[in-house]
Amino acid sequence: IKEVLAGLCERHGINGAAVDLFLVGGDKPLVLHQDSSILESRDLRLEKRTLFRLDLVPINRSVGLKAKPTKPVTEVLRPVVAKYGLHLNELVARLSGEKEPLDLGAPISSLDGQRVILEEKEPSRGKEKQKSTPTRQNTAVNSSSRNHSAT
Repeated sequence: IKEVLAGLCERHGINGAAVDLFLVGGDKPLVLHQDSSILESRDLRLEKRTLFRLDLVPINRSVGLKAKPTKPVTEVLRPVVAKYGLHLNELVARLSGEKEPLDLGAPISSLDGQRVILEEKEPSRGKEKQKSTPTRQNTAVNSSSRNHSAT
């Protein structure tokens, strides 16, 4: 399916990575590594997606994201930052090279092809949190080693 889709996208000048392919009436994108014969006599729907890169500065990680263009920025970013143990309300989003924060209510389509930088709103608060985290970890290690020696 991936090869068929790539040819179709090329003919129409569309980036193949920026689309999802669905069976008409279906709500899940097709797995592209299947044999294209399963598509025979089936109606298909092609949906454009927004692609952008997200730099999560607090954890020194960068991820590529793909989303429905109509979704608000917040709706796309919140589950991603949560996956990495961060909270969107403690972060500020900016386009790479810009100083102004992003409008998190804007449609994600405004970020197509862009690089978004997510940083802590107050870096000093983040440092305090980092200092307290190892303390909790040490406490856990100490209590587990006490338990271990008691057995």
